[in-house]
Amino acid sequence: MDRLKQMEKVEVVEQLSVLFFFVFILALNWYIIKKMKGKKQFILSGVAIMLLLTPFIYFSSAITIGVLVGDGFAGGAGGLLFGLITFINGAAYLVKGLIQKT
Repeated sequence: MDRLKQMEKVEVVEQLSVLFFFVFILALNWYIIKKMKGKKQFILSGVAIMLLLTPFIYFSSAITIGVLVGDGFAGGAGGLLFGLITFINGAAYLVKGLIQKT
């Protein structure tokens, strides 16, 4: 019974981490769209997200999920998924900045 309660807590924490991640990405996107207007600003935002934020998101989520679940494979998969989504988000801003006309 104790193991079942622990598994339920892990599932709740996993769901909350996914929710927190998507709220973070939405807030980041809202800020960039609201504040960044020029071509250079979108390019810089995309590069900053891809090179600075993605490794931080990857390592922090991999460690957190790995410790909570107790499985390094799950932590690596979760970190890879969150990091990949963050990288694609930055790449989208980079592409938008490159194809924008001034």
